[in-house]
Amino acid sequence: MKTRWLVLAALLAAAAIASANSPPPGLWIHLERYDVALVQLNEPHPVVQPNGQTVTYQQAYLVRLFGRFADSRALAAQLYVGAQPILEHGSFPGGVYFFIYEKSKLDTLAGGDFGVAFGNTTKARSLSVKFEPGRFDLTTVTPLKPALERPAIPPR
Repeated sequence: MKTRWLVLAALLAAAAIASANSPPPGLWIHLERYDVALVQLNEPHPVVQPNGQTVTYQQAYLVRLFGRFADSRALAAQLYVGAQPILEHGSFPGGVYFFIYEKSKLDTLAGGDFGVAFGNTTKARSLSVKFEPGRFDLTTVTPLKPALERPAIPPR
């Protein structure tokens, strides 16, 4: 009898560890594709840097992720590129989007997997898609609204 309880406890512990970074039951998250475009922001956007200095941006790189995503405001879900959490993102009818304000940050994130973490963990579950911004034309500046509403840009 004691052995059965030990086996049951071990199975429950293994299940808890395995599900620690899993989406809640019934939640579908699937990244089908993404695109990147250089956009003109509707108004200057101030961003406070880690050193406390405020930098104002007129343009940004818009990254759109197409697929099925949970509403991360309703869940404790965090989007990642590589090990970098994406702290601010929004949604559009085809998925979610976020901005990268500096080319150096874009280059730093290049090659990282898109991922998502659930709950209190910071270990992201990979969505099996690498971020490769160099596959897109990032020389043409597009107004923000048309960039958000257009169909997905095919990579070059």
